[in-house]
Amino acid sequence: FGLPTDPADYWRIILPQGSTLTVTLAPPAGVLRYYFYIYNQMGQVVAQSTTIAGVANTARARNSGPAPLYYYVAVRTTTNGGQSPNYYQLTLNW
Repeated sequence: FGLPTDPADYWRIILPQGSTLTVTLAPPAGVLRYYFYIYNQMGQVVAQSTTIAGVANTARARNSGPAPLYYYVAVRTTTNGGQSPNYYQLTLNW
């Protein structure tokens, strides 16, 4: 399974058949760029988003398969090319 290079955080979710995973990231104020990705269990990116400077953003992935599947959410934070230690709020719903 391949995550982006040096992910700051990632989560594994078992998504029931027919369900949609909704990921919302709300970053803190400031000049920061947050990238988040949703991967399927094969390691393929199925959704991604970029969030900048305090504005929340959402991405979705749907499990239309015949059984529950693993999905992974990876978040990277950068400012001027380096990782940022600032906090953000991540909401996962399915």
